Amino acid sequence: MNAVHQPYSSRPTLPAPDCPHDIHMSNGPAARAGTGAHPDTRRRAYPTAPRSRPAGSRLSRECRGQILFQLALLTPLLLALLGLVADGGLAYARYRRAQNAVDLAAQAAAQEIDTAHFIQTNQVRLSASRATATGWWVGWANGQGGAVRITSVEVTLPRTVRVVGQTELPTLFMQALGFPDRTITVVGEAHNTYGIRNELP
Repeated sequence: MNAVHQPYSSRPTLPAPDCPHDIHMSNGPAARAGTGAHPDTRRRAYPTAPRSRPAGSRLSRECRGQILFQLALLTPLLLALLGLVADGGLAYARYRRAQNAVDLAAQAAAQEIDTAHFIQTNQVRLSASRATATGWWVGWANGQGGAVRITSVEVTLPRTVRVVGQTELPTLFMQALGFPDRTITVVGEAHNTYGIRNELP
């Protein structure tokens, strides 16, 4: 018995698809090319979800934008705070050095006793000329380097000396914000005391 010629391809026929997403391929390239593909051949195509960027990347971009905005907003405030801390420390150090200089000048001047008056009257009194000269000299010696500039030395008899000076507080960083150097006045006073019962405050 002669074999019966099969007009169809040896490719097995797939059953009818049950999935609504299956695609009918009878008019596909193979059928149009005349390759002998069965006209009812169906190829199952699995549906793919549309590509979308993860939500995390979108949130990360938004977070980065917010961080950049906040950084641009807070940078001037941070620079101003840094300048205030740095200039405040320098200003306080300059103030303490100037205050120490006038205090030492007043204490040194308060030790200049008028010995001739003490010998004659047995009373302690300052020598105005010597106390003034000592106040000027000690204030100048301790204020070298721009720490303080002595402006006056006042001697109030019998035992009080008052030394007045000026110093400049630098503003290195705050000058960028319009704050110039500031000049302040420092005052040092000293009283000559002696004995136990007669000690003055």
